[in-house]
Amino acid sequence: MIKFSGISKSFGKSKIIDNLSFEVKEGEFIVLIGPSGCGKTTTLKMINRLIEPDNGSINIEGVDISSVDTVTLRRKIGYVIQQIGLFPNMTVEENICIVPKLLKWEKEKCIERTKELLELVSMPYDQYGKKYPTELSGGQQQRVGVLRALAAQPPIVLMDEPFGALDPLTRDALQDEVKALQQKLNKTIIFVTHDMDEALKMADTIIFMDKGKILQMASPEEMLRKPASDIIREFMGKRIAYGNSQDLSAEAFMNTNVVKTTENKQTFECLELMKRKKVNSIIVTNNNNEFRGIITIEDLKKRGKIEGPIGNIVNEDAELIHKDIAAKEAFERLIETKRDYLIVVDDEKQIIGIINKTSMVKALADALWGDLA
Repeated sequence: MIKFSGISKSFGKSKIIDNLSFEVKEGEFIVLIGPSGCGKTTTLKMINRLIEPDNGSINIEGVDISSVDTVTLRRKIGYVIQQIGLFPNMTVEENICIVPKLLKWEKEKCIERTKELLELVSMPYDQYGKKYPTELSGGQQQRVGVLRALAAQPPIVLMDEPFGALDPLTRDALQDEVKALQQKLNKTIIFVTHDMDEALKMADTIIFMDKGKILQMASPEEMLRKPASDIIREFMGKRIAYGNSQDLSAEAFMNTNVVKTTENKQTFECLELMKRKKVNSIIVTNNNNEFRGIITIEDLKKRGKIEGPIGNIVNEDAELIHKDIAAKEAFERLIETKRDYLIVVDDEKQIIGIINKTSMVKALADALWGDLA
């Protein structure tokens, strides 16, 4: 499907890509990962010719893309970025159908395609089709960005850290949705991330890069079993450090990417923070960083008029666990309480992370693979 042959790229005196060669099969979900500056985003952008290589060739279905008009090429490749890039003056429907309209699709076909795609992510057309981006949560905006990339039915979709700015719960849900869409629609996806948990969850094949070279190209299970270098081993961290699940603690696999505010902050300030961070929920603490509760966009909408300190309206119903709690016990609490997440605290009851069901299952799976190695 996609073939890189001897690709090199330099910016000034810095060589970013160094004689890169690999192949991507049709319908495969490839994740590019590695330390900052390793060349993963440059590699991605060369597929739709946003960056041109200095040497080598890239073929798509046997055709050298350097011989293809860039506009024609890009209309056949979906592209999703972290900043989303929805046009604020266009409705959800208009944003999704930008490329189909450029391809001269009839209006009725565009509407039907929009309805079909919105249904796939549980955003009914009648409710969301005529809304503008500012009326959507960060997660909903990113869903629309993904659907826009799929609208013209491209065989290839490029995704450059699309979920990096989202809160952990929204990010986790979107990962599940994108993976399900990819499998259902049989799309070839090239996905860039710096998050190994995300790579392990999403990929059919992980390409680990460093200094413009491929250090290892393998399935998630193989990379967990046999990391090819110390750099990869360091990226894996505690995921491969334990021999069995009894040794796993909450701290080993919690997500530290949480947005917090203090209870004395004004509600409107918190709403603005959520908008800036592009999240739909925020953890509220007291001045000692001790958990007070959680507030969501939905909670604020139900309240109507937004005024007063956030601590006055926070939802205090949450389960706190200590960082040293065993994996098995944390998992049992998630199941028994039917919660979506657990808040992780340290010895001083300071919030240090969050755990959800997907991260828990991934941690236990990692431990299982370690046992079988």
